[in-house]
Amino acid sequence: MPGPRCSDSSLAVDRLVQQLLHEMADKLDRIRPGGSITTIGRHALLQATTMDPPLLRALRAKAPEITGSLTRRAYAAQLRQAAADMGDLRDDAPVADDGRVPARVLLARAATDYTDAQARRDQLSREDRIHGQEPGA
Repeated sequence: MPGPRCSDSSLAVDRLVQQLLHEMADKLDRIRPGGSITTIGRHALLQATTMDPPLLRALRAKAPEITGSLTRRAYAAQLRQAAADMGDLRDDAPVADDGRVPARVLLARAATDYTDAQARRDQLSREDRIHGQEPGA
């Protein structure tokens, strides 16, 4: 019986999007942080960050829209907040009481735990047979 499944590729894309949001924010803070940024500037920043169409779509979906007048430093703060709102996407992220670990991360951990437990059960069963014991006895 197969274990729980989680889309590793979607988790990898989310991790990359989160990383790129931080990189975009860092770039805005380094280069003319007091200057203004427009909607066209947002699109140029996104395009300069990645040329991969699926990744660009995912990044565009997470990067906040620009409404009104905004400095590059203020937009960098919005990008960092958007990355933080995605939660902790690391494999070893602690499970917080406030539920900030995304479901896909928990599902990936459950799938890994299930696979590890299955492998351990099979190993113990083989060891029981080697020692002449009935598995599970």
